[in-house]
Amino acid sequence: TGEPSGVLRNRAASLVYRHLPIPDSDDLREALRLASEMANGYGITSVNAAQVRPQLHNAYVLADRAGEMTLRVQASQAWDLEQDGAQFTAIRKRRDTGSGRLYRADAVKLFLDGDISRRAAALVEPYAGTVDDRGRMSIDAATLTNLVTEIDAAGFQVHIHVVGDRVVRSALDAFEEAIAVNGPMDRRHQLAHIVLIDPVDLPRFAELGISADFQPIWAYLNDERRSEIEAVGPERGNRLVAMRSMIDSGARVVIGSDWISESMSPLYGMQIAITRRPPDGSGPAWLPEQRVTLAEMIEAYTANGAWLARQETETGSIEVGKAADLVVLERNLFDVEPMTLKDVRVLLTLLEGEAV
Repeated sequence: TGEPSGVLRNRAASLVYRHLPIPDSDDLREALRLASEMANGYGITSVNAAQVRPQLHNAYVLADRAGEMTLRVQASQAWDLEQDGAQFTAIRKRRDTGSGRLYRADAVKLFLDGDISRRAAALVEPYAGTVDDRGRMSIDAATLTNLVTEIDAAGFQVHIHVVGDRVVRSALDAFEEAIAVNGPMDRRHQLAHIVLIDPVDLPRFAELGISADFQPIWAYLNDERRSEIEAVGPERGNRLVAMRSMIDSGARVVIGSDWISESMSPLYGMQIAITRRPPDGSGPAWLPEQRVTLAEMIEAYTANGAWLARQETETGSIEVGKAADLVVLERNLFDVEPMTLKDVRVLLTLLEGEAV
């Protein structure tokens, strides 16, 4: 009838997004102010903005030049897989001309698959109950390798959204080829989400120097996780969001909230990662063997994140000579019962010694 009657999933939603009006810079700068205020309230002084399109990049640049920013922002510029490579010229120009005091746009973001629960993630083996449904990648492996090699050669950080184990493998293959072709350089590439990984690919993160970016808010049992387990079956379901296994493999692990999500708060994320329980304590630990320690999570949120964003000489740890990017909490986290970490109050957040 021409009336909406269903759901557009994953990339299909772009059919609507591309018709939405683009907010002007003033509106985007106000949104940035509000989001930054929220982040500062959670004790956050540095972020990676994981999908920055041109209009948002311009708002960041204007805000930074006007002295409005209260966060260090590393932008991962969005790569549109439906455009040809001509977009890369504009992406490089935004990186080279847009960097300021607190803002840099030196990463590129690629999306390779969708959610497991919607059977839109790309898997090595078929989905449970099917003969050959392995999902699909947004681009084929050869095209991905060529693209990653080109972006790597230009000195960008490559930031790839990966959910299923087949795209994790394909992304690692692409990085391996890029390293072989382009030779030694100071790389800071990352794979984000990594909901399912084949055990044979775990050691490749450390071997290739690829950072693993996890979202702890996905590490407790809820309806979404149950749908994922149903989609992949119990054996693979026992390997979802395997942060402990990744840390034990020697990989560098960083943590994000995937905000807009249920919480931007690092303390909320730490609580779930450490306990693998629902934040309200309403259920037992899910895959308790994948629990991590508080010390590991503090390092992931601070020093490891700063290294990944090429900010390790400025921030990420409390040392003489670094910026006074500090958070003051009402309690010592090591004295807090893990299931109450999310309730610890942030008393003060400083960026370069100034209260934000």
